[in-house]
Amino acid sequence: MLDRRHVVIALACFVVAAVGWLLFSFGTEDDAPGTAEIAAAPKEQPHGPSPFGSGPAVLEPAPTAPPSERVLRETDASREFFSTDNLKPFITQARSNPAAASFFYAVLAIQECEEFASAPAEVGNDKPAPARQAAQSMYERRCREVTGADIRQQRALALEGASAGDLGLAVVTPLAPGTTVQAAGGTRVQRMIDGLYTARDAGVVWALVRDLAVSGDDLSIRGRPMSEAELTAMPAAILLAGCELGVPCDANHPLVRWECMASGLCDATNLQELFRRVDERYWTAYRQGSQFDLGAALRLRDEIVLGVRAGDRGLLVYRPG
Repeated sequence: MLDRRHVVIALACFVVAAVGWLLFSFGTEDDAPGTAEIAAAPKEQPHGPSPFGSGPAVLEPAPTAPPSERVLRETDASREFFSTDNLKPFITQARSNPAAASFFYAVLAIQECEEFASAPAEVGNDKPAPARQAAQSMYERRCREVTGADIRQQRALALEGASAGDLGLAVVTPLAPGTTVQAAGGTRVQRMIDGLYTARDAGVVWALVRDLAVSGDDLSIRGRPMSEAELTAMPAAILLAGCELGVPCDANHPLVRWECMASGLCDATNLQELFRRVDERYWTAYRQGSQFDLGAALRLRDEIVLGVRAGDRGLLVYRPG
């Protein structure tokens, strides 16, 4: 059985590696073409164990907003990306329609297959459990036609797409050549926050919330001082808010699929259930020490969802600790 540390490392590494597909692929101008930067190490967790392994289940209906305040956050491209058995067409058609985020999804597809190719091999000689084997087979199908040449063109496609005004790359703003993530600091985080209000596509929302979840320690609601429980709960709250803003949070959610494939935690059918299962199995005994509070996460989720739907630009504030 997996121990709690393994689960936390697996979840946190997935999120950090995933956000690196864009932000860390824009390195210095001296970088060799076609090479991808290595994602930076995860931030220290100063507020107890990583909240990625103890996010809240949905215990009550998500908040709603008046119809006039709702924004369509799903497109044909996003629906296909989250459910397809073959990611190669996204790469082949990268230049077909920048207005529909064609470059964005091509790079997203390349990054997923690159991460799958570098995922740790199954430890030991035992055959994986059926559900985990099915998840691994699903990744193999999605990436079966993606080649090394495709992976090597990731940087070039991202740069070309940004220059072409690609819808997704215009929201998930790349760093300027020569600018490090550390140097960008609050500017990078603020761009992610702003993107939540302008994104019109579920895949773009996913890229934004996973990056903001990694930066959860540095976010505040309306600039107010955050309690220890709120700081610990913020990353989980942001990821769950993404479910209400367009990201599919059923079995097709990237984190649900990845965790089943990577660590064998396959008995969750959606993101909320994944968080609950992890919390039940590994975190109940540590909740007091980490000061993680399910109620705090749910309240933060509600505030984020309502604020974004209403266009309240003062809701999420970058406030580094």
